[in-house]
Amino acid sequence: MKGLQIWAYSKCRSTLAFYEGLAKSFDVPVRICLVRVTEETRKGLGWDPEEFRHLEIVPVGNIYKNAINELLTYKSWHQLFGAYQRFSAIRAVILKAKELGCEVGICSESPLNMFEYLPKRIAKNIYINHFLRHKVKKVIKASSFFINFSGDTNLVLEKIG
Repeated sequence: MKGLQIWAYSKCRSTLAFYEGLAKSFDVPVRICLVRVTEETRKGLGWDPEEFRHLEIVPVGNIYKNAINELLTYKSWHQLFGAYQRFSAIRAVILKAKELGCEVGICSESPLNMFEYLPKRIAKNIYINHFLRHKVKKVIKASSFFINFSGDTNLVLEKIG
C-alpha cells in the first residue's frame, strides 16, 4: 500500500484518530478529504483545535470536480470512504475509483433515527429501511472491503452486495 486517502464526513475526533492509527499500522502516509466543510470550532466542542493539525486535511465538499481531482492525483493509494450516504458527488467518485482499479473501502455507521415527532420518525424509518439501501447499492457493490463502525451485523450490506 502506497498511502491511504480517507474521505471523511467531518473532523470527528474518534474517526480522525482511527484513520491516523490505520496509517501508522500500515506505515503509510495518510490524507483526509473532508466532505463536510464547515467552520465549526473544535474548541467549542471541548477539543484541542491543534490536535490533528499535523494531518493533511483537504476540504473537498460534495463537489465532484474537487473530489475527482483528489482521486486522480492519489489513485495509486487505497481509498477509504467514510462519507457516501448523503453525498452524490462522493458516491460518483467511489464508482470512478473502482473503475480505475483502486482499492475501495467503505466505513459506515448505522443510520440513526432520533426524531421524536411520530410522523417524522415513521418517515425516516421507511427511508432507512426501504430507500437508503437502493441509493447506496452500487457503492456497496463497488467496495473491496467494508468497515462497520456501529451496529451488530453486516447482513443487510451483505444482501446488497
